[in-house]
Formats: sequence, structure tokens, C-alpha cells
Amino acid sequence: MPLYGPGEELLGILSLGDPASGLRPSDEEFGLLVGLAHYAAQALAAAQAAIVRERHRKALEELMHVSSGLTQTLSTDSILQSVCNGIANALGFQKVCVDLLSSDGVTLVTSAAAGWADDDRLLTENLSLTEIASLFDAEFEVAGCFLVPDAIARQRVAKSQVIYESELNGRGPHAWNHHWLVIPLHGPQEEVIGIIWVDEPEDRLLPSEERLQALRIFANQAASALTLATQFEQMRYLADHDPLTQLPNRRAFMRELTRGVAEAVAAEVPLALIMLDLDGLKELNDRHGHAAGDDCLVQVGRLLRTELRPNDRAFRIGGDEFAILLPATTVPDAEDVTARLVEWLERSGRSSLLRPQASFGIAATAQAHDTPEGLLRAADEAMYRAKNRRKLARSGD
Repeated sequence: MPLYGPGEELLGILSLGDPASGLRPSDEEFGLLVGLAHYAAQALAAAQAAIVRERHRKALEELMHVSSGLTQTLSTDSILQSVCNGIANALGFQKVCVDLLSSDGVTLVTSAAAGWADDDRLLTENLSLTEIASLFDAEFEVAGCFLVPDAIARQRVAKSQVIYESELNGRGPHAWNHHWLVIPLHGPQEEVIGIIWVDEPEDRLLPSEERLQALRIFANQAASALTLATQFEQMRYLADHDPLTQLPNRRAFMRELTRGVAEAVAAEVPLALIMLDLDGLKELNDRHGHAAGDDCLVQVGRLLRTELRPNDRAFRIGGDEFAILLPATTVPDAEDVTARLVEWLERSGRSSLLRPQASFGIAATAQAHDTPEGLLRAADEAMYRAKNRRKLARSGD
């Protein structure tokens, strides 16, 4: 006996055999059987509707919980893990993962997951957005999610992209059967910034449109939170960095100077400070324009980022002023560093129309200046003495 739902959709089949009487059912018994099948179908449909309503309610509660949590953290890892857990808990999928697009614009790298073993291939092997883009076909789109039958998906992607197969599969026209369910994450310009993979539905059924709509909402939440986190990271970076040279700025310098002096004094090791002032930057701007002056500053910034030791830190603290902190370094050792920088500037000037020159001032923690202010003042005064000597030398020439 077929069991039909309210919309005449087939919910299942009631199969009978071995009558106790050993006789074929009478018309009256067939009529009774039809009535019982009808009520069984109604009960089944009501139970399924109750499950859907409960899942929808749980999804909304989980979505609200995840949304409130996303406003409390701007950590990308925390955001994505919350989304994975929310989808798994609220929508009944045992396996969820989020892959973000790497800087090459092609490679998809797993950034968060729920339900996967740490050594699973899906987490250790990267996918290609170019290879799986063929899955984003309007024919298989429901509520912004792409649900693709396994046979069609395998025809469209390379074998290298088939790194997992569903285990919780069912039977019948509404069953999950190795389907591919992927939801793209879109950035502010509608560009794809990542994807969400969802697999192993606990009920072994294809997700309803309402379930996919909830999944899309989770994906939108993730994409919005990622955009906000990226903007926050950019703002935090610019708060401590000079946008032209990419070096830390004066704010960061004063913080690091205070910390460095305190650590040096506590450990009784020297901390050297080099102040660097570019000579003739104003004349360069006046003669060749500010673009040439900016190029000169960029050159010096690149020098300081690449030529110093790993533990040394350089900062742009003013228009043409730079500072370099050298942990565990004495004044003679700092003089060796300035000699290398002068040599680099001269070598760079021979191969460029821009000929940056600089005056240096050096100081190190000692009894006379074992405070951040004292160390900065000593190095600043030394730098201005060097600048005046260079001016006198040029005027003498």
C-alpha cells in the first residue's frame, strides 16, 4: 500500500504478507487496510513536519547564538569554527568544513571543520576553485546552495577533487546518495572568497529548501563576519604601521621602546637605538616632485626591512625620520650596523637617480639614559650633531 502525504507525494510503502487466516483479504479488509494506510500516512507526514519545525526552530536558535558570538570576536578561526559547529548542531549534518581562498586566487585551504578526523584527506589536501567552479550551475542551485548528484559532479570535476565520499546514504527518490553540497562564500564585491562543504545528513535525506535556506543564512553570516574581521585587521595594521613604507609607526615605536628598555634593564643587557634622518628630502621633493620623495622613502623602508638582523626592528617615526631598535647591542656594534646602511645607500645611489643620504645618531642603555625618554633624547641629540657636521662639511666644500 502506498503512503501518500498531503501533497500526494509518496512517503513510503506499507507491505503486508502471510495472513493469519491463510486467505486472500476480502474487499472489506482491503477497505480497512486503505483506511489504516491513510491514517498511517497522515501520522508519518505529521511526524516529519514536526521534525522539520523542530529543526527549523533549532536552526534559528543556533543562528542567533552564532550571530551574537560573531560580534564578540574578530578572530577568523573562531568565526569559522562557530559557523561549522552551528551548521552541524542546528541542521543535522555530521561533517562540515570551510575552505578559504588563498592569495593565489585559486587554492582553497581548509580553515575550520566539524566532524572530520584531523588526518582526513579533506583537511590535509587543498582543492582548486577553478576545478570545482563547474559545480556552481544554476540547474543545481537551491536557495544559494548547490546540490549536485554524485554522477554529475564526478563528470564535471577532476579526479584530484574527489577526496571524500558520503557514508550516511539512503535509498529512494528523496535519499541522500553521495551528493555534493557546496555553498560559496561571497565577499563585498560578490567575489568568491571561500566555500562551505556540507555532508553526511543525519536523516540520510536530501535537505529541504527551508533547510538549504538556513544553510545559506549561516554562509552569509560567515562571509559578513570574515569581511568585518578583514577590515578590522587592516585598520589595526594601519594604526601601527606607516602605509607608505609598511614600517611600524611612531605609536608602535614608543610602545616597543618602553618595553625594550624595561627588558634590557631587567636583564642587564644593552639596548641600542639608532636614529636616522634623511638629508635633502625636501630638496628632492622640490626638484623632482613628491613622488620622487616617496620613492626615496620606500627605498629606505625596503632597506630597513631586509638588511637588519631578525630581532632588530625599524620604524618610521616622522616625515624623514626613522628609528632602529637593536636588542643586546652595544654602541660599537650599532656603529657597524650604520656603516652597512651607509654602504647600501651609497650603492643604491650609484644605480638610481635618487641618491638618498642620511645622518645617524646612536645611543645605548647606560646609567645616563636607562629610561625610554633618556635613550631617545641621547640618540636624537647624536643624530642632530651628525647632521650639523654634514652641513658644515658641505659648506666647506
